[in-house]
Amino acid sequence: MGISEATFYNWKKKFGGMGVTKLRRLRQLEEENQRLKRLVADLSLDKVMLQEVIKKSSEAGSEASGGAFSAGGLPYQCPTGMRTADAEQNRLPLAEPAG
Repeated sequence: MGISEATFYNWKKKFGGMGVTKLRRLRQLEEENQRLKRLVADLSLDKVMLQEVIKKSSEAGSEASGGAFSAGGLPYQCPTGMRTADAEQNRLPLAEPAG
């Protein structure tokens, strides 16, 4: 089980002029690139999962509290020193909705 001559010559043409140190560096960069791609995929999945949790919790919280969530789906924060009844009149969002 070998490789074809065409594959060998293509490899030699591509990598033949590189020294050992350059080939090692290329391999390190390829390994780092793969690691970073996996990391991005994991973080993207985490982001999607968190967005789904926020969406579900805001829907459930909105139904339970009769709409105590902002338009962006974030709960309102009571300013320091305000009673609950006062806070309902002076709602302050935790963060500004993106957009």
